[in-house]
Amino acid sequence: MLGMALLAVERRCDAIAFVRDRDGSREREARIGAGIRRAQEAFPEIRIAGGMAVEKIEAFLLGLMEDPRAEDHRDPKTVLFAQQVDSVERMVEIIESADLERIPETATCLRLWMQRARRASR
Repeated sequence: MLGMALLAVERRCDAIAFVRDRDGSREREARIGAGIRRAQEAFPEIRIAGGMAVEKIEAFLLGLMEDPRAEDHRDPKTVLFAQQVDSVERMVEIIESADLERIPETATCLRLWMQRARRASR
């Protein structure tokens, strides 16, 4: 995170946006969280819209589809395929049509990412 923030400063960027899959690693989740905090302290001029997708980025799509178990699925990609979400075009449709006010409270990682994104866009 510190390297990414330094690169952003050197390239005169205003913000960093990223998502990292947890992939079952709570250690990775803790490291990313700590890295975000250190980067914000070291480079307060850079806004950071980023965080962890539990377990995978596909869980964010399930959250946008209002699935209350979005972050509980061990393999969210399989759940999406079962719902005929099997193309980039369909994924973009879901993102563009999502009602952000209806994301389940249980989609905590997606909600945190969105909170950081809103702060970064100010």
